[in-house]
Amino acid sequence: MSTETPSASGQSENNFSPADPQNEYGTITLLPWARAMWSGRRIVALFSLAGLLVGIVLAFVIKPKYDAVVRFLPPEKKAISAISLLPGSATGSGDHYLGLVKSRTVADDVIASQHLMNYFHAKRPSEARKRLEAMSKIVTDKDQFITVTVRASEPNTAMNIANEYVDALYRLNYSISVAEAKHRWEYYEAPLEEEKNKLAAAEEDLKRVQQQTGTMLPEAQVRSGIAALVQLAQEIANSEAQLAALRTGSTDQNPDVVHLNAQIASLKEKKCVWSKTRAVLTHL
Repeated sequence: MSTETPSASGQSENNFSPADPQNEYGTITLLPWARAMWSGRRIVALFSLAGLLVGIVLAFVIKPKYDAVVRFLPPEKKAISAISLLPGSATGSGDHYLGLVKSRTVADDVIASQHLMNYFHAKRPSEARKRLEAMSKIVTDKDQFITVTVRASEPNTAMNIANEYVDALYRLNYSISVAEAKHRWEYYEAPLEEEKNKLAAAEEDLKRVQQQTGTMLPEAQVRSGIAALVQLAQEIANSEAQLAALRTGSTDQNPDVVHLNAQIASLKEKKCVWSKTRAVLTHL
């Protein structure tokens, strides 16, 4: 009975076995993995083909989205602008215009101008406003720039809606300015109308005095005096409107406020002089 001693080569193979965790340098062979993949080549090919078909279907089903971005700087606030009369007018005008762009009025204007009720297939305006809000993002930055981003499936639709936001904003701002001017005119219309009535009565009195005394003044002089009084009354009304708007965000020490106060005082003094002249003419 004989025994065999392990050969050096056998020891070397046992020492460098890939499965031995004690080896400092293990070896990995890819041949078993390749054999396994080859044996399951039909399953691999089937899954690859299925992934390709799913990708093709998703490419046609999922529509791409397009973003249209409009970035603009709102107009600066003026002393007699509509924005200056809004509460908190001491802050930047970008915040005020941001509120206007996000308002329901602007949204309804955009929906009506771009016919979005038909585009969204919406039955109620509230539904169209929600769809429009979902596809729109409106923000302002520290430099008071307003950025409007609209995402839609069609590039032209996104571009048209984004541009329509800007147009609707300026239409709203114009209507606010017109309403403010109308309100200001109604506020000062009664005093102006009263002044015109007084001037008309003075003209009639002057004509009556001329007929009674026989003293005839040049027609051009009479008309010049009446026109001057009317013009002074209008200038005083406009200056007082500017002063009222300016005082909403300024103090009495503001140079513009001081200038307008001096201008109004000067106009009133001129009006007083013309009124005295009219009284003198009336008693002739």
